[in-house]
Amino acid sequence: LPVGISSCIPALTSSLGKLPHSVEGLGPLAFVSASATHSLRVNYDNLSTLGPDRIANALYTQKAFPTTPRIVISAGTAVVVDGITAQGTFIGGAILPGPTLQLESLHAGTAALPRVSQGSLPIKLPGTSTEQCIRSGVLFGIAGAVSLLVDRLRDTLGNNVAVVSCGGAWPMIENEVTFSSVHVPYCTVIGAALSTKKL
Repeated sequence: LPVGISSCIPALTSSLGKLPHSVEGLGPLAFVSASATHSLRVNYDNLSTLGPDRIANALYTQKAFPTTPRIVISAGTAVVVDGITAQGTFIGGAILPGPTLQLESLHAGTAALPRVSQGSLPIKLPGTSTEQCIRSGVLFGIAGAVSLLVDRLRDTLGNNVAVVSCGGAWPMIENEVTFSSVHVPYCTVIGAALSTKKL
């Protein structure tokens, strides 16, 4: 079987490319890239900067919703919101820092704000402690930003869009966004596997 790999870490990608291809049952390694998007067309200014995770997610939606415009949200270290037209053209989107990056930057970039973990406190507004205010600000802020981005992409793609969500941070914001989505936890993995096939 061929192995699809989607890696956003250049050093790791290079190391994986040097692995021996003699593991029994495994075929060639296929790295997800903008140069191998099969039936997915890509409208992006600099293809070399387009992350393979974003391509893999778009490939998944191409298979799952082939004739529907779609928005895919990946919430992890970064939060990415991308659009794909009904004709199968990836049109780009927006990227913002995920919860961990935001929480860490508030601690590292200020003199007095404490380090707050993602799951240490419930989110509520108004927060009644500095820690709760930080966590609520970050998570409500991300949910609000993602909701606005989905609305703006709907202006481009139309209201009849399929919205797909994935990523480890998604469960923290899914109840606070203003739209519903199809949650596909392994969207990127499935997309990487699909990259080894002709869609």
